[in-house]
Amino acid sequence: MDIPIKLTSDHLIYQPSAHDSHIEMLMFRKHEVRLGMRPERGERYELRLEGVSYLRGDDLREGNIVDGIELTVGRPADETVTRSLIEGPHPSAAQTYHDAHEAFVAKTLAAIASGDRTLVRIDAAYGLGLLALCDKVTAWKLES
Repeated sequence: MDIPIKLTSDHLIYQPSAHDSHIEMLMFRKHEVRLGMRPERGERYELRLEGVSYLRGDDLREGNIVDGIELTVGRPADETVTRSLIEGPHPSAAQTYHDAHEAFVAKTLAAIASGDRTLVRIDAAYGLGLLALCDKVTAWKLES
């Protein structure tokens, strides 16, 4: 069952509950990431990132706890965060590669601002922090 995602004025997910949720499952499929979430209060759910083109996760541990999940879509994205996800060519690469990368970053930032792409940032209270660039994010109720 699909659960509507609601955001705070700071663009953090508050429905379904994300703060202090435990990440119980992490599943990768071609261009899709699924996270099984167990909130401190409320029902378990699965957060689905669909159309994933970039993904970076750091510090995966047993017992990962989420501090917050920020969705950036339909508004300007933090360029520094976006660049940390989409790394550029090696410094010694030919200038044409650097120019192409800059054009790609600008195109990606425009796609996020227009609502065509979503930048997902999961900040960890403990363990896994995650950044992703995807087409859309949905939440689904999991059976207990």
